[in-house]
Formats: sequence, C-alpha cells, structure tokens
Amino acid sequence: MSTSPSKPVGQSTQSKPVKLSYKLKLELEELPGKIEALEQDIARLQTTIADSDFYAGPPNDVSATLEELTDKESRLEQVIERWMELEEQANQ
Repeated sequence: MSTSPSKPVGQSTQSKPVKLSYKLKLELEELPGKIEALEQDIARLQTTIADSDFYAGPPNDVSATLEELTDKESRLEQVIERWMELEEQANQ
C-alpha cells in the first residue's frame, strides 16, 4: 500500500516570498506616473469648475466637464488601489 506525498499539516503554501512577474513589475513602475497624470488632470478640471463663469457656459460643456472629472476621480481610485495591491505583493 503506497500513499501519495502530502504537505505537513500547518505548512503554508506561501512560506516563500512571492516575487512579481516581469509584467507586474513593469505595471508597478508605471503606476506612479499614471497617478500623477490623473492628479494633474483632476486639478486642472477642478480649477476650470472653480471659475466663476464655468456654470454660465453651455450646459453641454458643463455636463461634459463634470462627467470627465467624475471619470478621472474614479480612474484615480482604481489606479491607486492597483498600486497598493502590487506594492503589497512586492513587499511580501
């Protein structure tokens, strides 16, 4: 009667540090630049919206600018979450 080898009880599958793949390392390196670009875009849009004449402009332009701001803020949040996820993986 033969038994198949098994892991000892209590031994974790992640006992070795997990290294990021080349593709993930590149993504991690690019994310700070993407974050900075999004932050600059958001600041530009907020400056535009803060202008006293902004809401007096064409309604379609106002709506499009507000929608763009919302989209950029959402994208920034996603990129920051991804950056944090990859940083955590890299530091394990």
